Amino acid sequence: MANAPVGDHGDDVKLIAIIKRAVSVGGAILLLVLLGCLAGVFEPFENDLYDLQARFWRKDKVMPEEVVLVLVDEASLSAMEPLAGRWPWQRGVFADLVEFLVVGGARKIVFDILFTESTASMAKTPAGGDRRLVEVTQRTPHVIHACQVVQDPPDEFNPNILKDKISRRYKKRFTVTSEPYRHAPEYTTIYWPFDSLARAVADLGVTSFTPDQDGVYRRAEMVFKSGNIILPALSLAAMFNGNSEIAAAFEGPQMILASPAFLHRIPLDSRRLFWVNPYGRFSAFSFSGVYLSLLRLQQGEVDDLPVHPDEFRDKVVFIGASAAGVEDLKSTSLGRLTPGVLLHASIYSNIITRDMLRQAPAWLNAGLALLAVMVTAVTIFHSRRMLAQISFTLLVLCAVALAVFFSFPLGWIIHGVPAFLGIAGTYLAAFTWISFSTGKEKRKIRNVLGQYVSPAILNSVLADHKEALLSAEVGQRRLLSMQFSDLRGFTAIAERHPVEQVVAFLNGYLAAMVDVIFQHQGTLDKFIGDAILAFWGAPILDPDHAHKAVVCALDMQRALRRLNERNRSVGLPELRSGVGIHTAEVILGNIGSQKKLDYTVIGDGVNLTSRIEALTKTYGCPILVSEQTYAAVRERICCRAVDKVQVSGKEQCTLIYEAIDTYRGATADTLQIAELCNAGFGFYRQKDFEKAAACYGRILKLNPADALSRLFVDRCNRYKQLPPPAGWNGECVLEHK
Repeated sequence: MANAPVGDHGDDVKLIAIIKRAVSVGGAILLLVLLGCLAGVFEPFENDLYDLQARFWRKDKVMPEEVVLVLVDEASLSAMEPLAGRWPWQRGVFADLVEFLVVGGARKIVFDILFTESTASMAKTPAGGDRRLVEVTQRTPHVIHACQVVQDPPDEFNPNILKDKISRRYKKRFTVTSEPYRHAPEYTTIYWPFDSLARAVADLGVTSFTPDQDGVYRRAEMVFKSGNIILPALSLAAMFNGNSEIAAAFEGPQMILASPAFLHRIPLDSRRLFWVNPYGRFSAFSFSGVYLSLLRLQQGEVDDLPVHPDEFRDKVVFIGASAAGVEDLKSTSLGRLTPGVLLHASIYSNIITRDMLRQAPAWLNAGLALLAVMVTAVTIFHSRRMLAQISFTLLVLCAVALAVFFSFPLGWIIHGVPAFLGIAGTYLAAFTWISFSTGKEKRKIRNVLGQYVSPAILNSVLADHKEALLSAEVGQRRLLSMQFSDLRGFTAIAERHPVEQVVAFLNGYLAAMVDVIFQHQGTLDKFIGDAILAFWGAPILDPDHAHKAVVCALDMQRALRRLNERNRSVGLPELRSGVGIHTAEVILGNIGSQKKLDYTVIGDGVNLTSRIEALTKTYGCPILVSEQTYAAVRERICCRAVDKVQVSGKEQCTLIYEAIDTYRGATADTLQIAELCNAGFGFYRQKDFEKAAACYGRILKLNPADALSRLFVDRCNRYKQLPPPAGWNGECVLEHK
């Protein structure tokens, strides 16, 4: 027997090795992708892909001619105000609209407007309009009205009363099917039309939609369950209207509507939701134009009507709102301000024209991902040239993209994200494998954080910094505690000493303060002359940020006292500082230019922090905190009420407090002073200036140098002579910053 050529054997071994590596890497990536699919990780990306396809294929798609919309738009709200008042209009207006549409020969009239309460019960207008709407509805069997389902808390007295009443009255008339609908969400409350209208209407549909997690409406429930009642969606109710023998049932991932006249198989996804196939173009009329035509007809004018009744002949008319003030605008794949009624009309149009989307089965999506991953892996391991690896990977990616993209106009939704991510993941994993196998190590790039993050938290950020870095790059709103500290009288000191001594003097102070800030895990924002801005709560989340900011301020005062002792020993002047602390939501991120970025905070909360610090001189208090900060630290920090102030540039007053010490470190005198001050300020706000002055006077006996107590004793004496105006609640307006 002849031996096989050595070269052929070597090629076989090489091919087997390539396949093994491809299966190992591709299998691992595919497993991760499939786990991500099961966890729903890729759903937001699939939704974005759906939006992209919908905008490309459907933005110019025209809704069937037999479906038209009558919209309460902005022009209607303005034009109808002299005729029907402000929205919501009296129901007689809608009765007139129905009569106009009946005259025009409309085949079906579908309201996406709720009439859940009688106008008499709202005590707004007479109920005559209600009666007219009921009478017109009763005479017109092809009118479909709307109801709404919500998940409200059950009736706290007897949750069965309302359901039983509804069940007896409506179940036989409006329930779609008796089939158990176990997998449907349970809605606790149904908001029906008011009683007389509900008794008159022939068909009823639910208007409710549930958006996806990103707030976009792409899918719709076709039936809604509340107890033993199962109601159709408004679009489905329009299908039922005029078909008394229609039957609805579920068969696998589809809903079947059957009657002697038609058979519709409505595809649903795994959650029994209908994918809306949107329309970018549709026929719509302004409510005001239709109503003006009605008025002219009533006056005998038949020429030059804004909207002729024949426009609605043999049409299915959906009535809804597109005005922002009516609050029925929804975000869809084709736009952020889509009238909700357009969704109902689109679903109805999808069904009657069989223009529906089908979700590809899971095995097809998984098979596409498997094929893409394995082809990519084998190609990369087989080729030694990077250009060829990249080119073929892009080729596979484009092939999958084209397959997914062109399936949409054919009525299929293929989940392409697993395949796309599988290709990308396989390329990266295979390239990494090749790099390590050839002895090359990839260089790890570390973001430079030290330029804006304090050393005390740098290690923590580097250990788990993904969220911190992302928030720094894109910016975010974050609840933080800001601390602003400033030296008192430093300008005068600087003028009396040589420049070199001033710089050394200031640097020594700033270094001492920054050390304390870093010891308390604070982030140094910036120096502003002799002032320091720092904050707590970022880049690492810290629920205790307010407490750390206040304790840091207390330690900064202690450090300043130690610094002053050293300065006195060498003949240098003493320093005094004020610290303001405020807790608020601010904007946080890398702010600046490409050449110079600062990790900083901006916003009104930062400005208020600076204003609070400026008040330390006014009240003679070294550390002042806002009421928001006080609320967060009051259990652990001994504070006393200072004042209720309206600072320059602010319309609202804010309560400020002095942070004196921690409760663990506070002396008996300190606790007594805080208690007396809080009581005195309470009397002060109640205009009981006699008792307030007595409290502050007792503080002066304990501490004659207390500037705050002297200030309020003087205020109380003035107000006893000249009382504040009525409505005064202790506020003090400060004109200076």
